[in-house]
Amino acid sequence: MPSIVLDSGPAAGDNSRVTGGQLVARALKAHGIETVFSLAGTTHAHILKALDDDGFAIVPGRSENGTVGAADGYARVTGKCGVALIIADQGVPNAMAAIATAWHACSPVLIIVGWYQGPTGIETEADVDHDKIPFVETVCKWSRTVPHISRVGEFVNAAIKRATTGRPGPTVLQVTSEMMAATVEAAKVIDIPLTAVPRPAPAVNQVAAAADVLMKAQRPLFLTGGGAHWSGAGPAIRALAGRLNIPVVGNALGRGLVPEDNRLGYCLHLASPILAEADAIVVLGARLKGRLGFGMAPQYRKEASFIQVDIEPSELGRNRHIDVPVVSDARLFVEALDVALASRGAQPRSVEPWAVAVLKERLAYLESKGRATTAPVHPYWIGREVMARLPADGLLIMDGAQILSSIYATVRVQAGPVLDHYALGSMGSCTPLMVGAAAAARELARTHGGKPRRVVMITGDGAFGYFSNEIGSAKAAGLNPIVIVANDAAWGVEWAGHLEKFGKAINTELNPTRFDMIAAAHGCLGFRVESPTDLGPALDRAFTADLPAVIDVMIDRNATLEYRKDPKMQMLGRFRGLTESRTIMYGGET
Repeated sequence: MPSIVLDSGPAAGDNSRVTGGQLVARALKAHGIETVFSLAGTTHAHILKALDDDGFAIVPGRSENGTVGAADGYARVTGKCGVALIIADQGVPNAMAAIATAWHACSPVLIIVGWYQGPTGIETEADVDHDKIPFVETVCKWSRTVPHISRVGEFVNAAIKRATTGRPGPTVLQVTSEMMAATVEAAKVIDIPLTAVPRPAPAVNQVAAAADVLMKAQRPLFLTGGGAHWSGAGPAIRALAGRLNIPVVGNALGRGLVPEDNRLGYCLHLASPILAEADAIVVLGARLKGRLGFGMAPQYRKEASFIQVDIEPSELGRNRHIDVPVVSDARLFVEALDVALASRGAQPRSVEPWAVAVLKERLAYLESKGRATTAPVHPYWIGREVMARLPADGLLIMDGAQILSSIYATVRVQAGPVLDHYALGSMGSCTPLMVGAAAAARELARTHGGKPRRVVMITGDGAFGYFSNEIGSAKAAGLNPIVIVANDAAWGVEWAGHLEKFGKAINTELNPTRFDMIAAAHGCLGFRVESPTDLGPALDRAFTADLPAVIDVMIDRNATLEYRKDPKMQMLGRFRGLTESRTIMYGGET
């Protein structure tokens, strides 16, 4: 192996030697990554110096969870691998929820763990074997410790390849601080050229079988998830769905691939009645888990035909029989399917998609609710006021529980991706995602020109309380996301459930918090809204500001009780699957 020299780095103008930190920066730049998220630790000094010298944007974090979560948000918006710098020891345990969130969301994130090894850094009988990084083994795709400075770039490239190919997910790479500070002869660095890994295309017979099913269907639909987003399938889906008037129902990252106009594009929860009427369902990169009713009756017709497309073979046939299982990249499949259907002379079933009639009554009913102009604010009012101002390319982040269902009822996404806490459901995780999304929007604007996409998060007071200080991270990074907090000073779903069951609430009320003041303490804009008519002006000011803004909205607790009693308002309803006795309520209780 080449010799390691421990020093303060190569002399100015000396290109014969490079530090480990420079090798990290060089590898990240080769992958087109321009932003890194870091909770500064002493083990990161030389990586940060190299990144700063190379012009990377370095976004600070206030917690390891927030740092990794922000890298996750960046990945979901850019499609690149998000990169987070944290330390070993307490840092990795602190980041576990965010790593698990990225794992469940299939989000490509590289977590670079700084570790001080030193002559006395490894205890003989230490509680943790850092070489193996045992904490992360169950919630990441791949984890390694770099064995030598000459192999830093090689290991970074491998980690990014593992994170971004196949089904995406987080990877963890541990590097010692000594290695980052050391130098090595540039000529002796192991440098393996990057390999462009092709995405799998569908088999011809699978495409033909899927086309035959759709030709016979009277009420077909597409059900899109994260796999469709990561593959860039949006344009292909819009072309095919638009030509044949096939409705597209999106979940999480699968939302916004087709604009949600309630004609062709729909939000999953709003459109749940459509699922029960479809006779052929094309599942594009979506996992048939609880939120999707396990793909089973009564959420879907028992006799419905299922075509499932996934890059991960093990997903095919989860919980139900699949008539046409397809191992493929979602975009490549849709493009091939479009050709196959055209060759068969496929025509639209009607001028209007069949789903329009199914949802007409429900949409009219929801439009009539939550329009009182007297205090307190109904949650539906928030969604409508945001929609009146959100640009067509606005980036929407959604967190919380009860407020989440209200957003599903009132917000129509025009351009994805949508970031929420699916699939793990970790409350509060979307505040870090929001910071990463805003950093991603800025990077993309610098690359492609124009202004950054406006980033707006709607959340609950319980959820925002987890990581509210990350609004300070956004301010420090020069970002300007907007946060609307639906504040009822309670864990609203649980509060309402207790009242129904016991006639009183137990351990469900929160200390009333002035989130607008928290924003002001970080040098951000803060607004307190108690009346519906005051929300619009506060949003107008926030949308024109160059600072992060938090709008603290006092909402009506009784709206949660109304929601629980009115089936027509329920977005996160009870899904049955596997057996008729297994019932799961999302956003509520088992």
